[in-house]
Amino acid sequence: EKMYYTTGHGEAAFSDSVTKLFSKNNLTTDEVNLMMTGEIPDDCDLLIIDGATSDFTKDEVKLLSSYLKKGGKIVTLLAQTNKSMKNLYGLLKDYGLTVQSGYIADTERSYQGNYYYLIPNLSVSGDMASGISSNSVMMINSKGMTQSTPARDSISTDSFMTTSSNGYAVTEKKQTQGTYVLGATSTESVKVKNSKGKKVTKESRLTVYGSNMLIDEQITSSFSSLENLTLFTNSVTASLDNADNVSI
Repeated sequence: EKMYYTTGHGEAAFSDSVTKLFSKNNLTTDEVNLMMTGEIPDDCDLLIIDGATSDFTKDEVKLLSSYLKKGGKIVTLLAQTNKSMKNLYGLLKDYGLTVQSGYIADTERSYQGNYYYLIPNLSVSGDMASGISSNSVMMINSKGMTQSTPARDSISTDSFMTTSSNGYAVTEKKQTQGTYVLGATSTESVKVKNSKGKKVTKESRLTVYGSNMLIDEQITSSFSSLENLTLFTNSVTASLDNADNVSI
């Protein structure tokens, strides 16, 4: 199974812990610069966008969008940035996830009163729940999302990680209370032609995390009891498990 990760938007590099998990799961990784290639490689089973700090161009987002419409799988982890991310966030909005301004604090579910060190409510099932026992995940400097109406009725969104109802989207100007989505997966059944020209049903899958600090070495090595890496790896392998084509 082949994964690609995007470059060219100030993305983070995977930590050793993450790279080791990939190789343990027999996943090979390679980089792709969409601006230069103008395409997503044919052998891409999963595309990872890890903490882009500058926006994708409209053309790049078109590539991402058509890749998903053909049954592609994308996992993206959002990052702290002062730049406008309207193109990338626009794609997420198409899939029913509207990114809110500012960063998320939670006065109820946080680590020792550090309101930006979130301990989200986790509700995972199936492949996503594999090896998760304590439900202890930590997110820092996270963006928050709210579920909104997707661009197509055929898209369904499952939020698997949220704040308490005492979550706040905090900007320099205001604090807006609410329950915010910190992790979600949107799926859509799409009909595509396979190499033999036969129509098959595939499931496109877009998984979004509010913060790429989820898999940051500082966090994952400082708090050994956290299940951050397990959750992230599950979302990667769950995307790949669904890569099988089902003939109609």
